Amino acid sequence: MMSVEFLLASVVVSSLVIYALSGGADFGGGAWSLFARGERKEQQQNLIERAIAPIWETNHVWIILVIVVLFVAYPLAFSSIATSLHIPLTVMLIGIVLRGCAFIFRAYGMKDDKKLRDFWEKVFGISSLLTPITFGVVVAAVANGKLRVDVENTKVMTDFVEAWWGIFPFSVGIFTLFTFMFLAAVYLICEAGEQKLQNDFRIRAVCSAALLDLTAMWCLYLSRSHAPLFWQGLWSSKYAIFFHGCGMVLATSIFFTLWKRQYKMVRVLAMTKVICIVLGWAVCQFPFLVVPDLTIYTATAPKNVLYMMTTIIFLGMIVTVPALYYLFYVFKRDKEVS
Repeated sequence: MMSVEFLLASVVVSSLVIYALSGGADFGGGAWSLFARGERKEQQQNLIERAIAPIWETNHVWIILVIVVLFVAYPLAFSSIATSLHIPLTVMLIGIVLRGCAFIFRAYGMKDDKKLRDFWEKVFGISSLLTPITFGVVVAAVANGKLRVDVENTKVMTDFVEAWWGIFPFSVGIFTLFTFMFLAAVYLICEAGEQKLQNDFRIRAVCSAALLDLTAMWCLYLSRSHAPLFWQGLWSSKYAIFFHGCGMVLATSIFFTLWKRQYKMVRVLAMTKVICIVLGWAVCQFPFLVVPDLTIYTATAPKNVLYMMTTIIFLGMIVTVPALYYLFYVFKRDKEVS
């Protein structure tokens, strides 16, 4: 279990967890900005802008780390995914770029031009909706068993559409969107401070949590026929059962704490639930990187490359993690002082 291949795969999963908790919530905030309504619409959008501003761009460090590890340590998996899924990956990349541009234009460059600001507000919101959906589509395509690879000849045997076009990948995409929207709503409750705004996002948190649980059950039902190896992994792994069981318990606890307005506890429970979702997916798919042909042991680079990659990641984390923590601390401290 504790081989260098397993260690690097753990880095990928850990990075996805952190990205979901940070960057995912940013996408969810962008979606809520698009759906802002009522007399407090502008206040809601300003709150989202303030909450995202400190580290919205920095959060992409974690998805970049995932890409780099796959490219260096698991080159066959990287090339297979990038080739067969290049359409949703390209859409996701366009969404990330448009979202970043729109956030800057609406926040800093268009304050005196309402039409342009509204335009970039819509671009920001739509790209925040589109990107999580395509992210979920890619995850489902990797797990559903339709992306086939000839390992011996290092050749992708699937066309550019077959692996990701279908009800299961798009259902997982919607599930991913609701996950990020739920997490963002909970974060924004804690960021709001003002009671009316807290109530606005409390309602959004309840609605998105309900939709998240419903789509989770729907995706689980679909996986039996559309991702049979993933379904098999769920019921054959005690770890998978544990994480999904925890997710079910947390779902009930989250509704109760929202009802009681215990917002700090809700935030902890929401983050824990998202962690359980990502880890539950990872252990269901283990040891596959691409189901059913590529595992973390058959799609790797030479051992010396893996050892070097592990060392570089360890040294990089010594610098990166404290720097990110300090960045977040400074912005949040300044917000509290002001």
